[in-house]
Amino acid sequence: MHIAVRFLLVSAVTLAVEAQRFVRFISTDDREYTGDAILPASTTDASKSTKARVIEGDILGNFTITQHVKTIKKLLSPLPNERVRTVRCVGFNYAAHDGEAGQPLPGWPILFFKPFTALNTPSGPSTIHVT
Repeated sequence: MHIAVRFLLVSAVTLAVEAQRFVRFISTDDREYTGDAILPASTTDASKSTKARVIEGDILGNFTITQHVKTIKKLLSPLPNERVRTVRCVGFNYAAHDGEAGQPLPGWPILFFKPFTALNTPSGPSTIHVT
């Protein structure tokens, strides 16, 4: 019975959230929007999207994906810095990382944190402060 309840809960959450790729962006009208990226047929990478369905509401709470489509002029970080205090990250979470890092794959993922100031746009410059 416990497994059935868990399955129904996971199914309900999955059905409630229809968005595939959340994006925050500036459109051609120079306004900021949150949207569900319309992915090109050949990729699952939201940064390759040129259009998105506008999302109304709060993506961390109640929201609705509208049928209103906007052109993506510039992608922003998924959430504005003021909405994020800590970025929780998982490293070595897939086997290809061992080849990229030249390290043996650990028996479990490596967890690490970054400050909210580490958030950036997908194509933005990375600033490194040397002390």
